[in-house]
Order: sequence, then structure tokens, then C-alpha cells
Amino acid sequence: SKATVSLWENDVTAPNGANLQALAKALQQSAEWILTGKEPSEIREGSLYHARPFEGIPLIEQAEIGRYLSGDFKPKKNAGANSGMIAAASGAGKQTFAFISASEGMSPRIEPGDIIFIDPGQADCKPGREVWLFKVGSGYELGAVAETPRGLMLRFDNQAPGWEPMPVQPEDCAGKVVAFVPDWVQQVN
Repeated sequence: SKATVSLWENDVTAPNGANLQALAKALQQSAEWILTGKEPSEIREGSLYHARPFEGIPLIEQAEIGRYLSGDFKPKKNAGANSGMIAAASGAGKQTFAFISASEGMSPRIEPGDIIFIDPGQADCKPGREVWLFKVGSGYELGAVAETPRGLMLRFDNQAPGWEPMPVQPEDCAGKVVAFVPDWVQQVN
């Protein structure tokens, strides 16, 4: 959208995920060049945008998120060959993990089957359109945060009954969605 491009141009946000890849393709430039102004060969080893530290982002089942975050679960799979590049391009931290969404709460933005990248190092849960992962009951749910007179509310894109905003506590924020790969893209590859 024009508003999103304006935020990029004014250094308020940076393109990430599918937007970054589409922009890189359209401009015939690398994602690294778009984010840093440098070619991959110019980016020093170990920097935020160097993909090597992100080899194989762990892919876990949504039901195992709590155990993974507490250190009681060691994943055996990773999110694919490009997961390191996705994490690096999105500005994710070293604790980033991925899971396959099973929820319809953020439909149509995020659909069941999409691979979601979560950075638990970014858990300040600011109100806005960004999507966060919150502990809700015994599970975890994706949503956007709104600040209301009643406190923080987790909002959903899905307008169907059962997806009304719900109160959440800041300490239940498990991390920020830094990228996602739609299910339909996975099927094309």
C-alpha cells in the first residue's frame, strides 16, 4: 500500500518477509542491499543481516510452544532452507522459531497452514497492527494488541463469532511475528 511504502521511505519501518522478497525481485536487487545499502559480500560476518547465524530456524508444533519457550523441548525439524534468510531479512533475533499456524483468528491476513516466524526477544507488545503471540489459557494465540481503558486487549482480524477481543497481560506476550510464509507459497515451491 502507499502508506506502507511511505513508512519504508521515512525509515519508520523496513520491508520484511514476502514484501521484502517482492521488492527485491521488482528492483532486481538483493534483500541485503535494500535493507543495508550493501551487497552480501560487503556485509561482515555475524552482523544482523548476515544469514549464516540463522541456519535452520527451529520449526515446532503449535502445541509445543510453551515447552519450547521454557526450554523443555528440543525441536528436530527446521523451517526450511530459506528460513535463515527470512529471519535475517526480517531483523529477527537468534531465539527466533517458527510454527505452522492452526488458528483462524488472524484470517485473512494469516491463514491456517502458514509458517509463522516468532522472535521472543521482541516481546514489548506495542499496540498497533503488528501481530504478536500471546499465551492464552493453556495455548498460544496470534493477534494485534489494543490499549483500552480496561487494559490490553488482543484483537483478531477474523470477524466471525468467537473471535471477539480478549484481555491479555503484558507478561503473557511470547514474541513478535517477524515474518510468515503463506501456505500457498509453500505449495508452489
